[in-house]
Amino acid sequence: VQVRDVQGLDPVALVGADTVVITADAVKKVEEWLA
Repeated sequence: VQVRDVQGLDPVALVGADTVVITADAVKKVEEWLA
C-alpha cells in the first residue's frame, strides 16, 4: 500500500499498480496539473 499526495504523484507507480484509489478532489488537482 502506498499513499501519496498530488504533488508526490508518480505516474509510473500508478501504471504498475493493481488498484488505484483517488479522491474526486485529487482528480481535479491532477486535471489542473495536466491542463
